Amino acid sequence: KRGRCLEENFALKDRKGMFYPLIPNISDCSCTILSYRPLNFLKSITELSASGIKAFRVLVTDESIDYIYGRIEFIIKKINEFCI
Repeated sequence: KRGRCLEENFALKDRKGMFYPLIPNISDCSCTILSYRPLNFLKSITELSASGIKAFRVLVTDESIDYIYGRIEFIIKKINEFCI
């Protein structure tokens, strides 16, 4: 039987009333805690690369396919500008 975490939506609520969605991972029974608002560090990607960061993770949850493709194209462009 599937657990409730796969059938219902859960979130943590902070002292200011902001909700942080929980995304279950059935493969290892863990949860990812998302921010109450989308975080976007794309404008800082050049500076982050210059500081020595060599790997980036893009986490998408409920964004549209067009939005995701646009963000990935932007990331690739910025990384290529930095590396070339």
